Amino acid sequence: MSERGALVGGLITVAALVLGASAIAGKFVAQEQQITELHQQMESMAATAAEREAELRHEIVVLTDQKDALELDVAMLKEENTALMEELSYLHYILDDPMALFSEELIELTPEDERLLMGIAMNEAGNQGVIGKALVILTVLNRCERTGASVRDIIYAPNQYYTVGMGGYDEECEIALLMVCAGWDGSQGSRFFCSAGGYNAYGEPKFRYRDHWFSA
Repeated sequence: MSERGALVGGLITVAALVLGASAIAGKFVAQEQQITELHQQMESMAATAAEREAELRHEIVVLTDQKDALELDVAMLKEENTALMEELSYLHYILDDPMALFSEELIELTPEDERLLMGIAMNEAGNQGVIGKALVILTVLNRCERTGASVRDIIYAPNQYYTVGMGGYDEECEIALLMVCAGWDGSQGSRFFCSAGGYNAYGEPKFRYRDHWFSA
């Protein structure tokens, strides 16, 4: 082969090598671009996953709060159900044979005692109906019978009855007092009552009527 042919062949070989190197470099550039795009996609996916994780954690907190609230509601409903069953039991007691709760012995009171008893019934059981008012009156009279103290002494004993502003009374108070004086006694001997959602620490628990828990 002549020198000219050898030179041409060499140039062709070099050109082929250059073209091959360029092709390889192009492939590397394309791969690097693909890797960059994959990295961007992974970062985007990671950010989305982080946002979703935060959303799920928030949802878990909300659901946990809702669960706690529902459990509290269930507990309160159970307490209310127990209280309602107690009241229902007492209603059966006073309605099963109403006349059986009237004794033949009438109660005689002074005008002052009547005024005081109706006043304390209004103060302590203003929204408890006739029966609720009568029961409050009976707690006073039961204490009088047990201790021999006067109506005034019992009502105004320290930390016993709510006497602030006492004086007025309504028709229900008058009916309640008439019932009691006629011999009605559904108190089961109760001398104490509590409106704080349960029986107090004094006496033996007896029954619940509306918002009051009575103890003997």
